[in-house]
Amino acid sequence: MQKLQEMVLYYQAVKETADRTDGVNKTEPADTTDAANTTGAANTTDAANKIGASNTTDAANKTGAVNKADAANKTKTADNEKEKAVRMMKSVLVRMGVRIKNIGPEQVLEKVGYLAGIEGFTSLSQDEQQNNDKEQEGQEQNLQEKHELEKDRLEKLPVLSRDVLVMKNFTSSRIDTLLAGLRKAGVPKIELKAVITPQNAEWTFYQLYQELEREHESLQK
Repeated sequence: MQKLQEMVLYYQAVKETADRTDGVNKTEPADTTDAANTTGAANTTDAANKIGASNTTDAANKTGAVNKADAANKTKTADNEKEKAVRMMKSVLVRMGVRIKNIGPEQVLEKVGYLAGIEGFTSLSQDEQQNNDKEQEGQEQNLQEKHELEKDRLEKLPVLSRDVLVMKNFTSSRIDTLLAGLRKAGVPKIELKAVITPQNAEWTFYQLYQELEREHESLQK
């Protein structure tokens, strides 16, 4: 009997902290500057206050620049560590002969069965296109409208905050081999893991993520 090809669907969590961090660092110097300028304006005849306000502004700007640089360095270090862990994980999978499929943020509403290449599953885009073809009855949709619809769809996609590892055609012993290999390689533990079943193959990748997240949270209580 021919061995079934093993596959791993891997989703790498999307970062949201960088933009928020930048926003905080950008506003802090401005707020301090405003406070300094207000103090200087209220005491226009006092040279000492003017000098103090100027020094406060300079210090605030320098502090903001330092904080921003520190945040950028920390983000870069975290990114490098993450990429290193991903490379090590993929190295383990390649040595085991496992096929790897990266799942992007734009694919999280696709069914797990489709992403895993299981026969009988079609993509969401194909289903939508078939429905559109029926509704339009041969009429062409404006290209700008298509672009706006696609843009709107991407903006509404849910964000997955954790990495997810989904295994296809793995036996129990092979799962143990994989997990042992990841530990030996020093790959940080991936909390959300699943094996594809006839039931969850019908779920979207996001629905599977939600279920794994609920299970993980319940185990932490």
